[in-house]
Amino acid sequence: MARKTIFYHIFPFYLLVIFLTLCSSAWFTTVLLKKFYFKHVREELEIRCSLVEKDVADLVDSTDPAGLDAFCKKFYRDNKSRLTVIAPDGKVLADSLEDPMKMENHLGRVEIAEAFKGAIGQSVRYSPTLHQDMMYVAMPLPVKGGKKDVLRISVSVTLIDSTLSEIYKKIVITGLVIAALAILIGIVISRRISKPILELEKGAANFAKGNFTKKLEVSEIDEIGELAGSMNYMAEELNRRMREIVEQHNRQEAILSSMVEGVVAVDAEGRIIGINRSAGSLLKTAESYEGKLFHEIIRNAALQNFIDTVLSEKKTIEKELSFYDEDHRHLYVRGTVLHDLDGGCIGALLVMNDITRLKKLENMRSEFVANVSHEIKTPITAIKASVETLLESELKKEEVENLLKIIGRHTDRLTSIVEDILSLSRLEQGKGHDDTKFSEELVEKVIEGAIADCREKAELKGISFVLNCNREIVAAMNSSLMEQALVNLLDNAIKYSEEKSSVEIESYKDDGRILLSVKDHGRGIPQEHLPRIFERFYRVDKARSRKLGGTGLGLSIVKHIANIHGGKVEVESVVGKGSKFIIILPGEK
Repeated sequence: MARKTIFYHIFPFYLLVIFLTLCSSAWFTTVLLKKFYFKHVREELEIRCSLVEKDVADLVDSTDPAGLDAFCKKFYRDNKSRLTVIAPDGKVLADSLEDPMKMENHLGRVEIAEAFKGAIGQSVRYSPTLHQDMMYVAMPLPVKGGKKDVLRISVSVTLIDSTLSEIYKKIVITGLVIAALAILIGIVISRRISKPILELEKGAANFAKGNFTKKLEVSEIDEIGELAGSMNYMAEELNRRMREIVEQHNRQEAILSSMVEGVVAVDAEGRIIGINRSAGSLLKTAESYEGKLFHEIIRNAALQNFIDTVLSEKKTIEKELSFYDEDHRHLYVRGTVLHDLDGGCIGALLVMNDITRLKKLENMRSEFVANVSHEIKTPITAIKASVETLLESELKKEEVENLLKIIGRHTDRLTSIVEDILSLSRLEQGKGHDDTKFSEELVEKVIEGAIADCREKAELKGISFVLNCNREIVAAMNSSLMEQALVNLLDNAIKYSEEKSSVEIESYKDDGRILLSVKDHGRGIPQEHLPRIFERFYRVDKARSRKLGGTGLGLSIVKHIANIHGGKVEVESVVGKGSKFIIILPGEK
């Protein structure tokens, strides 16, 4: 759009004011003149009607239609006024200009209807007979016999139109003269105002570029000077508020970026407004998302339906959603409506929490409870059956002793399970044994202590220990806990090794880490079981494990002890050749 100088903005308003003034003056003059003229003509016509009223009434009473019509025509020649006589049924009896027999019924004329009611009727309208505007005045005739004839007199009102035309011409000429003067005055005023305004324009351009330091010069014109002062104040306020907005934006970005919860905002059409870093990581979105629909970015039907539900129902909704991708994640999503200042819906806000770990822990807890119940149920059932047999039957001494051995064996099993559960619970709570402190210990000494605890059980199966240990390795550890871990590994190696075989224990350093390994030459563990071997109550061969007295918690305890020491435990196994368990500890600090 083309820009215009201030003159072209001021001058049209001058012309508009002049035009409105002239138009209003012309309209007012026209109204007064027409009102005066019509009043004068009406009064004159009423007088003329009054003057001929008696003569017309006599002619109507005489029942001489020809004489009545001749009188009306003579009246027009003498007074230039049209005279018409109308019967009560609307039929024209006589007329100054037309043949009464050819004229239409006049009962519907406004002035005639008023006259039949006993009043003086008046009307101004276009006459199709004379092709000009006419004023009509009608009054009732005092005719004998109670008849209600009407006398109507009319005259042309074209004189007022010619008079008004002359007035309009004078108004137009006056308007042109005033418009010329307005142009000269507008040029002078616009030049006086435009100069300081141009300075304001330059200053505003600087403000638009972000340069708020240069102040505007205050003009001597009061209004423009006030405007310059206001703009200087505005520049200061803008500078201050922009700094506040930038700081607030940075704080909000920092808060959203630091939030663990994922936050996603969409507008009412489902287009993404913003996504924080956590949401981008959870949803694995691309960096470029501005203006795109949520459905285009997030390929998850459940989450898409969730957003559509929040936008359609316009209420807060909470739900757990699952992502069946390679990570198999679970999200707890809370969706709420975004409102504007007037309370209208402008979009939706989603807050997402990754509850995958909680779900896994919940599943582990459920499995743990189920496994504990299952593990305890077997010995309790055996004990109960033995006790009931002892109470209800008469048994020989040998049978009683056999039942008591069964009770003792299963009681020992229950004790082992309870002790392992309590030990595992303490480890998970970070308590360990009574001595939770770590100290620099010789690894060899800890290994020898574990071997001493398991030597008797190994000798019963003819199993020998082969120790290959670097005597100088020292590690920061809790010796009691580490010894317990090694005892569990050695105990498993003895249980699942063939008689008269060997168990190899080794300690060494690799890439700054300290490794402790226990290797047996037993049956080995199939590859499909290795990922779950350290889970609670997980057994490769459940029947054999229970027969050998295992609780299913030993390897889980080893894993937790390694974690407490900041390390981990790994397993290598080949079916038919044996297994090797390795505890990996961090090196010296």
